[in-house]
Amino acid sequence: MPKGVEVRVLSQVPWGGSSVGRAEALQASCRRFDPCSLHMKTYRIDLHKMRHDDARDAVIRFVEKHWSESAELEIVTGNSSMMRNIVMDILEEYKLEYEVGRKLDFYNKGYIITWTG
Repeated sequence: MPKGVEVRVLSQVPWGGSSVGRAEALQASCRRFDPCSLHMKTYRIDLHKMRHDDARDAVIRFVEKHWSESAELEIVTGNSSMMRNIVMDILEEYKLEYEVGRKLDFYNKGYIITWTG
């Protein structure tokens, strides 16, 4: 990984409350009741100050490192549309769903969220 790249485990969403045991009818019919982020670890990689080629390699290694676990990955791209496109191309190659920012975070689109596992 290029020098200065930070990868860390983020705490789970502090305000979320699981519905395990309270939503039996929905769970029995195989519907997802809780958001995935309540039950998985979140990892973050920050691509700031990285060259595009280095960022591409770092994102590939980051995704592959967490491929087999059930995790939420947050990839900080900043406001560079080129960096965002590099990340989205990689996620599409791996056939991963992703969101640019979060649905309720209208103003900050400087990161991409995806899920593995």
